[in-house]
Amino acid sequence: MSDHPLFSTRNPWFGISVGITAGVAVLSAVVGLIWLPLLQPHLQLTGVWDAICSAAGVPRAAV
Repeated sequence: MSDHPLFSTRNPWFGISVGITAGVAVLSAVVGLIWLPLLQPHLQLTGVWDAICSAAGVPRAAV
């Protein structure tokens, strides 16, 4: 058994689990906020910021 505390930066399992969790969170944010809105066929988006706002539910101004 290791002498290191469970929630410590010296515990390799803690560092790996935090890194994997952060990676999954970043990947899901990119997919959900950028990639999926850009794949919608009838939605005219001019860039990444429009895709993020569309995914967040911000209403678009009528042109």
